[in-house]
Amino acid sequence: MTARQKTFVIFLLALLGFMNAGWLTVQTLGGTLGLACGPVGDCAQVHASKYARLFGIPTATLGFLMYGTLLVLAFLAGPGPNRRRTVVLLSGLALVGTLFSALLMYLQAFMVQAFCLFCTLSALLITVIWLVSLSLLKTPPQEEASPALEKRTGVLYVAYGLVVILFAVFLFSAGKGRSGGAQVVVRIGDEVITEAQMNDDIRAFIGENQRQLHQTKMVWLENALSVRLLRKEALRRNTTVPQIIAEAVGRVEPVTDSDIVAAGRAAHVEAGKLSESEKEYLRMLLLSERRNAPIQRLVDSLKKVYDVQILLGQPLASGAEFDLADSPRLGRDDAVLTVVVFTDFECPYCATVSKYLQGVQRSYSDRIRLVVKNFPLVTHPDAALAAEASLCANEQGKYWPYHDVLYANQGHLDRESLVSYAEKAGIDVPRFRQSLESGKYRGLVERDLREGEKIGVSATPTIFLNGRPLLGDLTIEQIDEAIGVALSQK
Repeated sequence: MTARQKTFVIFLLALLGFMNAGWLTVQTLGGTLGLACGPVGDCAQVHASKYARLFGIPTATLGFLMYGTLLVLAFLAGPGPNRRRTVVLLSGLALVGTLFSALLMYLQAFMVQAFCLFCTLSALLITVIWLVSLSLLKTPPQEEASPALEKRTGVLYVAYGLVVILFAVFLFSAGKGRSGGAQVVVRIGDEVITEAQMNDDIRAFIGENQRQLHQTKMVWLENALSVRLLRKEALRRNTTVPQIIAEAVGRVEPVTDSDIVAAGRAAHVEAGKLSESEKEYLRMLLLSERRNAPIQRLVDSLKKVYDVQILLGQPLASGAEFDLADSPRLGRDDAVLTVVVFTDFECPYCATVSKYLQGVQRSYSDRIRLVVKNFPLVTHPDAALAAEASLCANEQGKYWPYHDVLYANQGHLDRESLVSYAEKAGIDVPRFRQSLESGKYRGLVERDLREGEKIGVSATPTIFLNGRPLLGDLTIEQIDEAIGVALSQK
């Protein structure tokens, strides 16, 4: 490689370092580093540490000045009487930069204990520049320069200057036009908390608030709709709303003691443990349900008569991203719609929704992928172990038959029952028992739980369509409508 070629290499490397350090300087002074860092490392923590400034000047700014000086020296290191002196200055500055970068790398690794990709890139660049400059010192000087050579060199230097100007404009524009980034909201010594971290941690809280707000709106909407429909029907029949309700309800069957015992058993409470006040509460609750059920049936029928369309959509929410590795699924990975359902094997409505979703997936086998996430609720003591057992069955390719057996026997999900169901599902029982007793899939269930909590899941079933949640207590009809809308948009 000739001296001119080595000089050109140094210039290009210094130009890259100039751009890198300038970009970090702009972001550091502006207080945002997410855009500069990208997805690798933790630049915000590195640049918020006490080592990120020297005498109050950002270290990135010192690098920016150093690389700018190297650009000038590389520009001046062409053929001529002062070439060797310029190369010595260039090599000496590169050596200082290399030693300083080595110190920064040490501080980054052992003191701050965080990683900045762009700082590491700068250290590599200055080290290579120094090595090439040493090689340039050993290259015989080319003092003689013909007019033709001088002309070509002049043109090349003009081109270098234009490139520098273009990159300076780029850095200025990037600094002016930056938006977003990892804004630091708290600094604790060398440690920082960014706005992105804060938003990530409160996403579950925001999601739960959205869910509650949507449910409140739906309750109000249903009540307002019921009143208006009953008024319309009373006007059409030339009667009153109370008369219509009385006709719909008819005679309400009294609540017997056996009804109360059954209700207590459904709530996992033995009849003998119910106090008199609790029994009276259950009696009133059951009586209210018997009175309200025919009224709701009447309102549902009037919705069809008067062509009611509920246009309140789901609240906009950013699509959640899931770790689907090892999660049970049905359908093709390239399906246009991925339905993720967080479920609990002791949840009665989960059984209904699961049966429906399997049917929908079979109907649209080439367009829908169904993925199951486990979310055993703390109020269901056997749900977590049942979730582990289902994954043991999935290990043998028998998840769905076993899954169906579990939902068919929700009241009996103790360990021995789980093993006995494996035989019914055609599973290798000794292998299944070994996997279950070893707790092999406990970590996978916990992963699903943490993932669900992080994105706001608090009840089961919770369904996501391509990462977007269906909020509220939805009926099968409402879920079916939402899936239909999602498919029509693909």
